[in-house]
Amino acid sequence: MRVKRSNSTLLHVICIDNEGCPWQLRATRMRDSEFFIVKRYDDVHTCSIEIVQGHHRQAKSWMIGECVKRKYLDPINISYRPQEIMRDMQVKFGVSFNYLRAWRGKEAALTNLMGDDAESYKGLPAWAEMVKMKNPGSDIHIETDSENCFKYFFMCLAASKHGWPYCRPVIVIDGSALKARFGGMLLAACDHDANGSIFPLAFGIVPSESNESWQWFFEKLRDSIGTRESFAIVADRHKGIENAANLVFPDAAFGICVQHLAANLKTRYKDFKGPLKTYFDGASRSYLLSEHNRHMESIRSRNADMYRYLLQADPTKWSHAYFSGRRYAIMTTNIAESLNSVDRKARLMPVGFLVEWLRELLQRWFVQRREKALKITSKLAPNAEKFIRTNFSLGLTVTPRPADQFEYSVTNNAAQIFIVDMSQRTYTCRRFQVDQISCAHAMAVCNHRRVDPYNYCSNYYTKDFLYACYAQVIHPIGSAEGWDVSEEVRYQIVNPPKPKRGPGRPRVCRILSQGEELDPNRFYIVCKNHGHNRYDRAVINVITGFYIVYKNHGHNRYDRTVINVMTGFYIV
Repeated sequence: MRVKRSNSTLLHVICIDNEGCPWQLRATRMRDSEFFIVKRYDDVHTCSIEIVQGHHRQAKSWMIGECVKRKYLDPINISYRPQEIMRDMQVKFGVSFNYLRAWRGKEAALTNLMGDDAESYKGLPAWAEMVKMKNPGSDIHIETDSENCFKYFFMCLAASKHGWPYCRPVIVIDGSALKARFGGMLLAACDHDANGSIFPLAFGIVPSESNESWQWFFEKLRDSIGTRESFAIVADRHKGIENAANLVFPDAAFGICVQHLAANLKTRYKDFKGPLKTYFDGASRSYLLSEHNRHMESIRSRNADMYRYLLQADPTKWSHAYFSGRRYAIMTTNIAESLNSVDRKARLMPVGFLVEWLRELLQRWFVQRREKALKITSKLAPNAEKFIRTNFSLGLTVTPRPADQFEYSVTNNAAQIFIVDMSQRTYTCRRFQVDQISCAHAMAVCNHRRVDPYNYCSNYYTKDFLYACYAQVIHPIGSAEGWDVSEEVRYQIVNPPKPKRGPGRPRVCRILSQGEELDPNRFYIVCKNHGHNRYDRAVINVITGFYIVYKNHGHNRYDRTVINVMTGFYIV
């Protein structure tokens, strides 16, 4: 169409073909209203179909964004792609346009719903004041440089601070990349609750994982939650984390993730599989020095270089037997990695949307887990209850020792003898001393003496501590239109950081860790229609970088020959 006449009271549009096509629409403005009423509409085109199916210049990117923005109300749906927008707009409205306009329409929809990347930084001070107003005791810090450009962000909600004393004193640290326009890193500190679930403590946003950034994050974390007795920190092998942890928390025992160490071994040594992997798992998870040394000797006999590498990695950081503190069986950073998986889609969004999404996530988790804790009927949390019931049924042999009425000898199925002292609560297997939960030997003695085994479990595993973790409520802050903030905060300037974006298309899929491999089974995703094999886009795009579109409508199919050459897989 083209506009023939348009003013404040009249709109008259006609067909773009000026030679005899009767299609037109005429509307006039209603009196004392912003609405227009259609007076005439001739909806039949007599012009060529080639003209009707033309450029559609009225389908601007902002208009496309208005039509599809409901698809993005849930952050999980941000994978709604421009190709799908083009298809749906063609089916619903009969309008066709190119990929670039569809992509700009998607960006317009996301900006409309979640704000502009640059503008979201300016709203952080008001958001922080409202969170602290609704949730007194929360710690939120925003730091800028000399030019008022964003530098650091830290958030620890009051509910997390309240629940921290009821979690095991082992903090797991990790960082993940932000994928929005200005980039940066999202730092997370989390813990295990009584049931072994993720308990988020604090979040930080920094430019990069530098020594300075980690030190700033740890200082704010220490100011918020303080320190505790037998405190430990578990992280990957990033030197910046270890240096900052030793500087800010000098009394805390520092441990590394055995999964990351195993990945490094897999990269360095091609024979790290089978027996060698079994020996490493035994050396890292053994509670006794004798067992640890036995596994290490087995490694040295098979690969002396790997043995020296493990010694250089410092067994006091990765071995249960040598660790100076208590890890409570927390040997990996899996909970932090799981948290990174949960917020993967949110990290694509502007920073203002991200921090509010994190607050809402904690609010939702606290409500759900508080309700579940109230329904528990056992003394311990479900996973801990399952653990001691399994140990209870092992049926080990118990023999009283004449030297002391509280000492017992317990013989396992491998004819190994362990001494259990019920008065001192010390067991030669060291499981209780390290994990603070009744091991199989203690459970056998409790069964023999007919005493309550729950008395020999730490309070960190009880349902009361599980409820106490989530007892405090995280209050919502409402929409920005209803915020009442101080004048000082209202005029506080927080400019976006200076972008350091590299060339090319921004990477969305994460870079795999050393030794980490793609699961080959992910390549076999079958389309429901007969005769069409459909492969996982994310995996193939990471490996090949190709987008090869199958011609039939509704089916995206990649060229088998290209995939087989690039990946080494042969899919029949």
